[in-house]
Amino acid sequence: MITPLKKLKDGVPYTRPPEIEQALEALSKLPIEEVVRRASTTDSKDAEFVPSECVLHFVRKSKLNGDSAPYCDLFVILRKRVVGAVPVFDRRVRGLTKPGNSISETDAQELVLQKFQELLCLDRAQYEERLDFYEVRFNSALAALRVTAQRSVTRRESYLEPMQYDGDTLALSGEMEKAIAHLKTTNYTSEEDYLYRSRLLAAIKSLPPAERQVIELLLQGNTLVTIAKLLGCVEQTVRNRRNRAHATIRKMMQEEDVV
Repeated sequence: MITPLKKLKDGVPYTRPPEIEQALEALSKLPIEEVVRRASTTDSKDAEFVPSECVLHFVRKSKLNGDSAPYCDLFVILRKRVVGAVPVFDRRVRGLTKPGNSISETDAQELVLQKFQELLCLDRAQYEERLDFYEVRFNSALAALRVTAQRSVTRRESYLEPMQYDGDTLALSGEMEKAIAHLKTTNYTSEEDYLYRSRLLAAIKSLPPAERQVIELLLQGNTLVTIAKLLGCVEQTVRNRRNRAHATIRKMMQEEDVV
């Protein structure tokens, strides 16, 4: 017998659609390895296609059956379906010869996957009723989570003003200085702040070694004069590396100019 759901709506427990209950009854009689094989089918029109509601049910059930390889395989399959439900499309980006991706779409996809996996982790410790809706209407539940993630990303982008430069010399503006200095603190005040820091750190990490070294030394509190002595070069060289690094960081942090 398939375990009933516990979440209540208007005092009545959630119930799975009849077709999902029937699919679960049939799948529960099969070896778990066969369930995995069928769940690997991506064509929803295939007779052996396993609905995502059923895949989730068996993933949740894994805590009662141990983390054997087949159940781990089901988790991987479910994870791919979540990622596929929040696609990131290749786009033509001005200045690039290869297609690029929207940072907003990428952030939304990562946030949806993070939130969904958090629910799964909570469910392993103690029954998480919020997952019951996913066992009833997986796509609808995921769509709602996607909307929430997109709103979160949009709020973050509206909160963070584009970083600007003062003049043609590429001297840092106050906003850039504050953005870089912000990395020195460890007081993460919000999820948006964490994602912003992650993007900024990723931009710094992608810099050429010489430019990244200058930024890292600046983050440690060193002056340009001190950095020049440490690196054995003139101060102007340090300034040039810093300015090139800031130009790269600014370009990566700004929203892509999609055409």
